[in-house]
Amino acid sequence: MSSTLRSLCLSLFLTALASAAFAGERIYNLQCDSTPPWIYFDKTENRVVGLWAAMVRGAMKSMGEKHEEFTIFPWARLLEMGLKGELDGVFGATINEERMKVMWFPEEPLMEDPWVLWIRKADVGKLKFTSFEDLKGHTVGLVRGYNYTKEFWDFVKAEKNYEEVTHDAMNLRKLVEGRVDYAVAALRFGGYTAREEGFLEQVVPLTEKTIVNSVFYIMFNKGKVSQEWVQKFSEHLKKFKGTDEYAKLLVQYGK
Repeated sequence: MSSTLRSLCLSLFLTALASAAFAGERIYNLQCDSTPPWIYFDKTENRVVGLWAAMVRGAMKSMGEKHEEFTIFPWARLLEMGLKGELDGVFGATINEERMKVMWFPEEPLMEDPWVLWIRKADVGKLKFTSFEDLKGHTVGLVRGYNYTKEFWDFVKAEKNYEEVTHDAMNLRKLVEGRVDYAVAALRFGGYTAREEGFLEQVVPLTEKTIVNSVFYIMFNKGKVSQEWVQKFSEHLKKFKGTDEYAKLLVQYGK
């Protein structure tokens, strides 16, 4: 082998080693909003915990990958950072066309939870939701940046009967205080939030008709990770959901 060829082979070998070392040292930046009990900051543990946080940690550990410590952001800001590629991944998100243009969604979701309309218990029998017509003349509380259906958005924008806030707890509080007539929140999460805020006995979900049965994912920026990597993550997430650890988490977080 000539000295030139040996030098070339050595150079390629060292480049490969450097690349492998760099890949092994990568720390992924995956972030979230506050969606208790699925994701929230625990002051006792001084970190973000919850079912989804544990699921993502478990899948990443199974893959042998590292990630930054989770930080809570308002959803609208979190979504913006994810779409712009300032983050590797965002959870828990739902699918829409805008997000799919720049984000990968794994096959395995985090969870399903239907979005429903909530009303005050005092309005049971007075307010209902069987069609959008029932919402005319009433104010609907929404959370800024959430992925409600196009049909729903078209209706409330045409009626100009909605108000937006930054998180679900504020939305349900406005409902209790009579500042909106309806509030949209996921069924499980809305119930948890109402209980934690101390007004579970004052609100009730209308479950006969849903806005949409939402499927929540962790989504990854296409400019930051490959589709193959996301597929691998999906496989490990699915595997984690079959473990005893996951079964205990479901009991712990009351799914």
